[in-house]
Amino acid sequence: MKNKAQVLIIIFLVHIVAATIPFGIPPLSPFILEALDITKAEFGLFMSLFYMGLILLSFGSGWIVDYLGMGKSLFLGKIILVISVSMFSLINHYWIMLFFALVIGVGYSFINPGTTKAVMYWFPVKHRGAAMGFKQTGVTVGSMLAAFVLPFLAVNLGWRTALLLMSVLAFVMAFVCRFKLQEKGDNSHNSHNERDAGRENGVNLNLKEIKERILFSLRQVDCRPIVVVSLLIGILVFSQASFITYLVLFINEELLFPVAVSTIALGIAQGSGTAGRVAWGYISDRALKGNRKKTLSLIGTIAALVFVSFLFLTPDSPNIIIYFLAGAGGFSILGYNAVYLTLIGELAGEENTGISSGLSISITHAGILLVNPLFGYLVDTLGTFYYSWLFLSVLLFLVSAAFIWMDRKQ
Repeated sequence: MKNKAQVLIIIFLVHIVAATIPFGIPPLSPFILEALDITKAEFGLFMSLFYMGLILLSFGSGWIVDYLGMGKSLFLGKIILVISVSMFSLINHYWIMLFFALVIGVGYSFINPGTTKAVMYWFPVKHRGAAMGFKQTGVTVGSMLAAFVLPFLAVNLGWRTALLLMSVLAFVMAFVCRFKLQEKGDNSHNSHNERDAGRENGVNLNLKEIKERILFSLRQVDCRPIVVVSLLIGILVFSQASFITYLVLFINEELLFPVAVSTIALGIAQGSGTAGRVAWGYISDRALKGNRKKTLSLIGTIAALVFVSFLFLTPDSPNIIIYFLAGAGGFSILGYNAVYLTLIGELAGEENTGISSGLSISITHAGILLVNPLFGYLVDTLGTFYYSWLFLSVLLFLVSAAFIWMDRKQ
């Protein structure tokens, strides 16, 4: 396929369809809670298990992307999503559903490494940031579509049917990926004849051989800058999760604004984040001439300034100020993803984009599970959001300074 616009549209749709599955479960919570007669805490475990599956295989799925190629690996990920969400929809046993929530995360873990490799393969350096930004907006578009469409389908057809329809879309996209996103010669990773070496006497790769090939692939990449960047991005991930999780509570409970104002602010933040994913790619490519570290530093600085501004808000603050800061926060802290993935791809090189992005995502997403509760703990302990926003702003200023230092040291 030589048409770059067609490639970009396909990987954009890949993200949209993939996002409707895991991020379509929360909008269906009232229906699932009633059907299974479970508590809200038990329902929350579905998303926890999804993220666990995403983290557990992000590293391995990245290697698989490099080994099989983008088309076959995205096909594999989509098929895993189809099977897991179908079983999740059809089974009534809570604990088995938890297992398939984990498997949904495993399937989803192929999406980012696979589409990132597609961008690195098809687009030159000067266009990668913008292409990465556009394809990443598929995540937020898919999440928003799921929030609007799935509850409507659930009311009319039932929540199980709603999720099954999403699995049908994923099944269609699996074959689109398989036949439309192939590298030249079905360019899987061929170092040291891996395809042949992976089989002896007709036996497929075993766990030991997979481990050896992952380690071999890692030795081809200088992992140190990737790990350092990922640790810094982990702070952005943690900040993003806290911003989305606690913005409504902050505006509603501490600033005493109506729920309508807080939900409008969240909607503005999410919309601005979608625009930011595209805009930061163009800014990185054009205005900053491909300097991803400076771009990430600028993003972190803007987000830090927004959180500092939160410290001065009061119940008398005008609504327009609330909306403006929510939009600025979304544009920055929700818009960094494409630039970050482009940087990881460029640090690793085209041949090792999959395994490197998988390794990086494993590191960055661990921050959600390990650090995100700290924000809420500070609020509960101190009785105010003040120190939590201050804590985030300090971390973001440090991240921004670190990216500038790395850029100058380069």
